[in-house]
Amino acid sequence: MAEQLNLNQQTLYHVGFVVSDLDVSIPFYTQKLGFTLKNRWKETQQQTDPGMGVPGCSLELAHLEGYGIVLELFEYTTARGETTPPAPNQVGCAHLSIGVGDMNAFIKKIKQEGVPLVSEPMRLTVGQWVFIKDPDGILIEVMGKL
Repeated sequence: MAEQLNLNQQTLYHVGFVVSDLDVSIPFYTQKLGFTLKNRWKETQQQTDPGMGVPGCSLELAHLEGYGIVLELFEYTTARGETTPPAPNQVGCAHLSIGVGDMNAFIKKIKQEGVPLVSEPMRLTVGQWVFIKDPDGILIEVMGKL
């Protein structure tokens, strides 16, 4: 993946999340949220163990594009960790925030897809937001116009 990096400028290269099963997560992000799968690959223990700081680990990874970012999903195929997502108020808990043009249409579609909302949409002065969760419980904030 290094060939895509321009190390002569500051840039956000990607946002990454550990998932429990790429075969479940990729369809969620592509079919339900509209990301496009760009690349999927495996890395051996020799490639990942020293850099990840997780002894004995190997990974399978995927890069997805959408909403102006690259989203990296990675599954530990060995040395797997906990599968319980962190609580929203736990230090280190993170979320992805995406913007949609028509919030009502997005909510209608996502509910039809069986994706529950964490709450009803919350209003802002210029729009609204709501959290949904991916198959592993990772929070995704959806923001849109009123």
